[in-house]
Amino acid sequence: MGAVRTCRDRPGLAARHADRCVRRGDVPRLRQRARRSAAGHRGALGRRGTAGSVVSGRIAYQLGLEGPAITVDTACSSSLVALHLAAQSLRAGECDLAVAGGVTVMATPGSFVEFTRQGGLAPDGRCKPFAEAADGTAWSEGVGLLLLERQSDARRNGHEVLAVLRGSAVNSDGASNGLTAPNGPSQQRVIDAALAAAGLGPDDVDVVQAHGTGTTLGDPIEAEALRAAYGDRSEELLLGSVKANLGHTQAAAGAAGVIAMVQAMRHGIVPATPGVDAPSSAVDWAAGPVRLVTAAEKWPDRDRPRRAAVSAFGISGTNAHVVLEQAPDSGTDPAREPAGTEAWFVSAATPEALDAHVGRITAVSGGLPRGDVAHALVHGRSRFEHRAVLLATDSGVREVARGRAVPRRVAVLFSGQGTQRPGMGRELYGRFPAFAEAFDEVLGHLRPGLREIVWGDDADRLARTGTAQPALFAFHVAAAALLRSWGVTPALTGGHSIGALAAAHLAGVLDLASAARLVTARGELMEALPGGGAMVAVEAGEDEVAAHLGPEVALAAVNGPSAVVLSGAADAVDAVAASFSARGRRTGRFPVSHAFHSHLMEPISVPLREVLDGLDLTPARIPVLSDVTGTVVDPAAPADPDYWVRHARGTVRFAGLVAAAAQAGVDTVVELGPDATLSGLVPDALPVHGDVLVTPLCRDGRSEVDTALTAAARLHVAGAAVRPAALVPGSGAPVPELPTYPFDRRRFWPEPPAGRAGGVPEVPALCEEWVPLQNPPSVPERVLVVVDGGRPAAALTAVGASVGFLDATGLDRAALAAALADAATDPPDVVLSLPVGDTAETTGRADTADTDETDDTAGGEVPASLLRRVTLAGALADAGVPAPLWCATTGAVPVGSAEDTAVADPEQCAVWGWGRSAALEDRPSWGGLVDLPAEPGPATVAALASVLTGASGEDQVAIRDGAAFGRRLVPAPTGDRATPVFRDTVLVTGGTGGSARTSPGTSSVAARRTWSWPAAAARPPPAWPRWWPS
Repeated sequence: MGAVRTCRDRPGLAARHADRCVRRGDVPRLRQRARRSAAGHRGALGRRGTAGSVVSGRIAYQLGLEGPAITVDTACSSSLVALHLAAQSLRAGECDLAVAGGVTVMATPGSFVEFTRQGGLAPDGRCKPFAEAADGTAWSEGVGLLLLERQSDARRNGHEVLAVLRGSAVNSDGASNGLTAPNGPSQQRVIDAALAAAGLGPDDVDVVQAHGTGTTLGDPIEAEALRAAYGDRSEELLLGSVKANLGHTQAAAGAAGVIAMVQAMRHGIVPATPGVDAPSSAVDWAAGPVRLVTAAEKWPDRDRPRRAAVSAFGISGTNAHVVLEQAPDSGTDPAREPAGTEAWFVSAATPEALDAHVGRITAVSGGLPRGDVAHALVHGRSRFEHRAVLLATDSGVREVARGRAVPRRVAVLFSGQGTQRPGMGRELYGRFPAFAEAFDEVLGHLRPGLREIVWGDDADRLARTGTAQPALFAFHVAAAALLRSWGVTPALTGGHSIGALAAAHLAGVLDLASAARLVTARGELMEALPGGGAMVAVEAGEDEVAAHLGPEVALAAVNGPSAVVLSGAADAVDAVAASFSARGRRTGRFPVSHAFHSHLMEPISVPLREVLDGLDLTPARIPVLSDVTGTVVDPAAPADPDYWVRHARGTVRFAGLVAAAAQAGVDTVVELGPDATLSGLVPDALPVHGDVLVTPLCRDGRSEVDTALTAAARLHVAGAAVRPAALVPGSGAPVPELPTYPFDRRRFWPEPPAGRAGGVPEVPALCEEWVPLQNPPSVPERVLVVVDGGRPAAALTAVGASVGFLDATGLDRAALAAALADAATDPPDVVLSLPVGDTAETTGRADTADTDETDDTAGGEVPASLLRRVTLAGALADAGVPAPLWCATTGAVPVGSAEDTAVADPEQCAVWGWGRSAALEDRPSWGGLVDLPAEPGPATVAALASVLTGASGEDQVAIRDGAAFGRRLVPAPTGDRATPVFRDTVLVTGGTGGSARTSPGTSSVAARRTWSWPAAAARPPPAWPRWWPS
């Protein structure tokens, strides 16, 4: 699994490509031996986890690959056959990418022992292909994988091509000289077929990577087949085998040969076949044209691309041959823009792996183009929940965000007037096309020349209300488009003063043209008012300043519990501010031309309303956080023109807006504006300081690109729907090779159990524990309650169930079956058997009229509670009632430390013993066991109703104080436990015969004795029907 992920990540291919296929060669024989050696030490999924047939499917499942997934087992030719099949899938259009290869893991020494006995392994453990001293092969382990893509797709996607697979072929020896013996004519035929598939002749291949296992039988046969297939040539054919370097990796051998030849062609060196004392005399080397390469040499220089062929032959007769060609020249890299700040997105499955991954990336990235690294990480890596983002700049690489991704609910807030600054948006415009396109579109609806003012140096001119408000609106709309291009969709939106108009446009209340017209008119009307007035921020709460408000002083904004803004006549406002300053409170006057959000705005109400009447306002499509009401308003509210008249004149209730966002489940706030003004107010305005992420898009005095990328980084690591690919667009440049995933490698080998005296394995001690169940409230529609002289469960009707009652007192099995058939004309959903009442009989004999009774049960007495349940179960089967049977008891099991561990009612405990056996029979008509308190109240009845629906999947339940508990077996607390020494016979009783109905303490008494000879007692199979009729 790790090798496949590395194979995919190294060239920069992310898991977004679902239409990939997996072809894997495997060694199931070794896996089977591993399974046998670990028998008894695996869970329920052990066989699935070690089955060779599941390897390819598990890879496809883990990586989300939806093309063909095939495990190939042709022994030593497996990986080359897999490569052949992968190429066929690509050519047929079954997939766009394919992973092919093989893996061999030798879990036990069995294979060494087997082949040693056959004389097939070299005594010195070294493979000597085509050598005079060849004396057998040498097993080794390994994994080799190859990633395939159609050449045209690879070029278009900017993927580096290492080599080209020109052609391949596969055949079988057929009825040859032996199942496991190599067959020369078959090998020659597969070579001819591969050359034909490649469109090449024998003289067009320079080097052959042979199967070459180092055996005295196989090597000469292969050499002769090569000489026959490639004999018609003018140049010599160079021969070698990588098995001399690696040993025989069996299923991975073909992939190892391909990898060797790909690297050899890339470097122009034909590798040596080491360990050859002299070429084998069993091969007629002088007949040519094949020559064994015993020392590395330069690749033959010919007027064409380099080409190599690879052979692999399976022990069962499946042969494969592939022809490879040197990759074509990739040409020059496409021109790159000058490098700026880049975001590097890194992720891992665990915090520890993330630390390692970040360290490895930063360690090797110094000499690589920053943009190429960003591209490789975004487009060539999977995304995991533990994330970090690094910013790479001219000054170095620094981490700006780290976290664990969880689903986020995002609110977007737009800042108000006063946050504008000269040059705002210029850097964002140059870096992000989405911002630039939206900014240009907005400016097209605003007055000409606004761009020059916004990006000019005249701060005073920009600060004029008629200019500042449209300029901020343009920035806001472009910033929202940028956020949307990243993939972030707000759950709610709002704004502070003029920012609310951008929020209204984002929510769909106003289209762009209408919003631009309203913003322009609003700014011009306000700027046209007489100058004067003042606005002062005061460190105080709304209730504290209430006494100072009046005709000359208005409450302009409530930004937090201790942050308000006063507005109005300058002298009056300054006087109030002075009084709070004298009390040690902080105050600050805003450099504004008008007293906004005060009575001094009243003159614009009528003309503003006239503008609004000419606009088309529609209900909001995104919930709006209103700074007029401090709540999430009805969608129709912002579509009312009067709303915006009040908005211009009234108090900005930003603190209420933030509180409403928190109440709506917002855990992420993004401020869209030229500065981080609102981001400082939000934490103080939250009703409870929780885990709320607040991030601004920009900060005054800092690079806009850096702060925007930092905002995206913080959102991404937290789990917001940021698409890193939107921040790092793809390119046609080759992807640089970066460190791949740092896997947390731990050993999971199945170990055989340690030996103990007598060969008895250690059995973990278990104890019973009752755990609370989370049963959703539910009620079965129809319940049939069977009572035996006890109280009817009339309370079930109080929780909505339709309850029918059947008194089974004195009825034998036949009579009870008839009564059930009559009562079940409207089939019940569940049958409930209540505990036997005080007037019921205490003992009896089970009714086994339909069974062959044996003498071993003669004279046995059955507790009345159990007798009734067994009889009822048989009667239900006779009457054909399919509803599940639930048996209720009282005091049969102890729950919790507060209850006496001794069973309160041993006779009802017997019902649980029988019920557990019934459940193991997997009978469809079995429901379960439920133990009730002696005095069930309404809460107990409600819990019982939920249990009877079976929704929880539990069939052993106890109800205490209205809560349901499920039975679990857990490891017993460790401690010093004396090992019993058995010296006499131990009697183990079964649950199927008459002996099981003797004293319930028989087994426990036997277990406390020190008897040594075990004896099992069980009734014969024919007696089963008396306990559970089939």
